[in-house]
Amino acid sequence: MKPKRRFVRTTDSQHDWPIFPNLYRNRIPDKSDRVWIADITFIRVETGFVYLAVILDACSRKVIGLI
Repeated sequence: MKPKRRFVRTTDSQHDWPIFPNLYRNRIPDKSDRVWIADITFIRVETGFVYLAVILDACSRKVIGLI
C-alpha cells in the first residue's frame, strides 16, 4: 500500500508568466518604510484552498498588511 502524501505541492515553476529581476538584492534597509516585501501562499482548508498574502517592512520585519 502506498503511503498518503502529507502535503500538496502548489508551486508551479513552469509557468508562462514573466519573472522579474530582484532589484532589492537582499540588502537590509537602514530605515523603516523604505522597502516592503511580500509573499503569497495557499492554505488548505476543508473546502479546498485559500490564499494568504503578507506584506512586511524589510527593516523592522513587522507585518504591514494581510490579504
